[in-house]
Amino acid sequence: MQNRQTSSQPPARLRARIARCVRTARSASRGGGCAACPCPATEGGTISILQGRAVGGTTVVNWTTCFRTPENVIQHWHEHHGVTGLTHAALVPHWERVEQRLRIQQMQLAQLNANNRVLWNGAEALGWSKRLLARNVTHCAHTGYCGLGCPIDAKQSMLVTLVPDAVRAGADVYANAWVQKVTTQGRKAHEVVALMRDPKTDRLNGRTLRVAANIVVLCGGAPQRSTGADARRLRRFRPGRRRHALAARRRLAQADVQVNATFAGRPA
Repeated sequence: MQNRQTSSQPPARLRARIARCVRTARSASRGGGCAACPCPATEGGTISILQGRAVGGTTVVNWTTCFRTPENVIQHWHEHHGVTGLTHAALVPHWERVEQRLRIQQMQLAQLNANNRVLWNGAEALGWSKRLLARNVTHCAHTGYCGLGCPIDAKQSMLVTLVPDAVRAGADVYANAWVQKVTTQGRKAHEVVALMRDPKTDRLNGRTLRVAANIVVLCGGAPQRSTGADARRLRRFRPGRRRHALAARRRLAQADVQVNATFAGRPA
């Protein structure tokens, strides 16, 4: 592995991403979204959900946290939602295969960045339970930009793993396609209609994409699946239902030493 220099300032292309995120956030705060990419929000606009768009989906801009579905959650699905034939034990070989393909591995204590090490030490002093995260990365350079997209593709997102796998297997990928309609016959979807956007201007270019298929899989993320143009028509398929939002609060504290928590080290 090559030694890579890290900096307290993000690279130029990531600074451009940050500026765009800020513009989107300002637009969302004024009107609950922007014209190019309406951002879902809670009723009344108290909380807006800002999402990036990229080939590979939100796996390109998430924080690489990976964990298996807990047994009590699967039991809850069985008891309250009628999910049958799905057990924790049955999923283990599938998890193992995914973990191997995405190179998911548990962090080491020495890899914690400064601010998370403070939290770790505090939990240890208070006797609270704690554990290290498992992450889908390889040759991580500790840049700390996971939420904006890895600048060296160390993050094993769908962009660098399963999407290329699908292309090698013969799949076609259409980016910048804004899905407008999913045509159904009875309880089966058989065609997807999308308007195409110019990748440079993000404006509609007048082209329409129609894809007819024997099997249609909806993988747009829970917020967009329940707010899309055809959401009402697809409601019987329960898109985006029972989604939950985890509100993360920021805590500030005084420390005896300087703790650099911005763009420094791996998230944990």
